[in-house]
Amino acid sequence: MVLASYNVMAQASSPYNRYGLGSLNNQATTSNRSLGGVSAAYSNMFNINSQNPASHADLFLTTFEIGADGEHVSIQSKDSLYKSGTSSLSHISLGFPVKLGKWGAALTFKPYSSVNYAFDRKIIDTSIGNYNEFYTGSGKLYNFSLGNGVRFKNLYIGANIGFVFGKIDYAKNIIFTDDSKALNTRFANSNSIRGITYNLGLMYKVKLYPKAKDKKSNYLLTLGAYGSSSTKPIIKSTKHWERFDITSSGIVPVDTISSYVKEKGYITIPANFAVGATIQNGEKWLISADVKYTLWKNYKSTLDNFSMNNNLRCSVGLEYSPDKDANRKFFKYISYRIGGYGGTSELVVKGVQLSEAGVTIGLGIPVRSKGVQYSMANLGFEYGTRGTTSSNLYRESYYRFSLGIVFNDRWFIKRRFD
Repeated sequence: MVLASYNVMAQASSPYNRYGLGSLNNQATTSNRSLGGVSAAYSNMFNINSQNPASHADLFLTTFEIGADGEHVSIQSKDSLYKSGTSSLSHISLGFPVKLGKWGAALTFKPYSSVNYAFDRKIIDTSIGNYNEFYTGSGKLYNFSLGNGVRFKNLYIGANIGFVFGKIDYAKNIIFTDDSKALNTRFANSNSIRGITYNLGLMYKVKLYPKAKDKKSNYLLTLGAYGSSSTKPIIKSTKHWERFDITSSGIVPVDTISSYVKEKGYITIPANFAVGATIQNGEKWLISADVKYTLWKNYKSTLDNFSMNNNLRCSVGLEYSPDKDANRKFFKYISYRIGGYGGTSELVVKGVQLSEAGVTIGLGIPVRSKGVQYSMANLGFEYGTRGTTSSNLYRESYYRFSLGIVFNDRWFIKRRFD
């Protein structure tokens, strides 16, 4: 399944992912995404929250989770409309309680960012003649992380350490259309990226009515935060610039202008910080809200000299479960989720900082069996927008469908009888 994530159905998905690290993938799992992406103060004993590692201390059973996304994007300018679609693996996670109620751990594999674009433009130049420019980019970065969370009464503390890796390729071709004797040029840039990332998390939980005996008054308030400082993954770049001719037999290389093999560089992944709060009534309902701030203004890279700006994202989510014990009433034990988010993007194009907004809905369908097994299918739908058609820019509208399958079981049980 990990290998399958490298071979996904894809078309050119966004003109904006040519900047920086490409389109940053939402690091939340399917259940979190359906709640608008909240994660700072969200924990669940049957689901993994990989963004705030402090939540791992709540894991009750060994939990395996796998998710996939399908996305349809409409890209609109003032005078044109382009549509594309992508599908890919969104995450694979394995979590388990090391010491029940005290210590939990999780392994997570997920895409970090993606680059996938192709566009061309015609240049009219009276001095050297007309020519066409073709730009393409492809590749993905992935993040594999190990997280641990421990509990000290009402306080939860956790840490994730991750390894970011992947490959991003860029290419530019210049083809002269009016002069058959002119030599065309092409530039290929292949980049292998490796580096360590980490983040720290905190949660504090307090019962609002600790002496209440009525389950309807089982209110719990959770305050949470997570974040990390900046890190610098290493880049090894291979660059090749050559001139070529187009003949009846195909492309014929003429000479090499320049070539560099495994040239070292770096990328700065900026610091980020998120805070949030959740209030819930047992397993009946919960309301959660997050604010996340990332210092993208400090982004630097040897891949490009593109400047970004700090971005702020606010998220809110609501989950309602009519009756988790109503095994024979299907629609009552389903968890219903709704959420939304809004804020600014890290991208500043032509002097305009892009905005982002979206709404989410989802279902959590539990499947119980005998013993300590407990599984769930999480379904999610998201509609979001980014950018604007003013200032000769593009506005993206996307529909994203998410499916996450969660398997829970009790592992490491000591045998009493052989």
